[in-house]
Amino acid sequence: MTRLLTVFFLLLHLACASQILNGSFENWTFRPNADINEQKWTLDDWQHRSPLGDTLFSFFGTYRDTAPQSGNYALGLSRWYNYTFDVAAFRNACPTKPTWLTGFFKYDEGLLSLNLTDTARVSVYLTRYNTATHKPDTIGTGQLDLAGVDTFSFFQCPITYGQPGVFPDSVTINLEPTKFGFGFGGCAGNSLCSFLTVDALSLDFGTPAPEPPGAKPFSIFPNPATDRVEISGPIAGERVRVFNALGAVVFEEKAASDRLLVDWAGFRSGLYFVTIAGKAKTLVIK
Repeated sequence: MTRLLTVFFLLLHLACASQILNGSFENWTFRPNADINEQKWTLDDWQHRSPLGDTLFSFFGTYRDTAPQSGNYALGLSRWYNYTFDVAAFRNACPTKPTWLTGFFKYDEGLLSLNLTDTARVSVYLTRYNTATHKPDTIGTGQLDLAGVDTFSFFQCPITYGQPGVFPDSVTINLEPTKFGFGFGGCAGNSLCSFLTVDALSLDFGTPAPEPPGAKPFSIFPNPATDRVEISGPIAGERVRVFNALGAVVFEEKAASDRLLVDWAGFRSGLYFVTIAGKAKTLVIK
């Protein structure tokens, strides 16, 4: 039964979960109390990473570019020290097999101290949670180097799969201003300048996983939710399970009637999957 439910939570409507949240980089949070070395603006729905680890999470990092390809803002990334550069990382549920990641970029070509011409890099990883190993298995990948252009240009990163018939449950996108992990970088002689600006990312919906036969319909209200939701439908006597994006069960209860109230206070914001008797729906918690 556990194996079946693991498959069921993948079988979601493709329009709900294949989107890249804040893919146009319009949503930022202002931090008025950040000191001079920290980010005043942080990017919503994305994580800033550094090869030196989480200790540098709050320093420098992604910045809000006010010269976008569209809208009001874009994402800026830079190599700002040896072995250290900005990485913007996004992860979300994705129960389909997308074939392309597209977007717009401009890149100020840099020359490392080792006389290596640098380029930016975008990477895509489609994974599926393995219940036996409790780790995600990579089933699809895409990687593209972005050459030096100083005006916004369109890019299309193809995604390939190595396991026919196997569908992912999540997607990870990494944006990096360098393909090298060593050497001082620079553009126009300034080692702290931006190497990469990205805007208007889009992931095509791809091929959805087939829905299981005999699935019972149910509804979730409100959705998105902040504190509590009502799950209703022909669910009396059925086991209600909720999975997070990694496939771990975070809630489980047998419905005593056709109406179940669930308190979500304390749950982290993000996408969840509600499964009942073979039917799955997405739930967004804000």
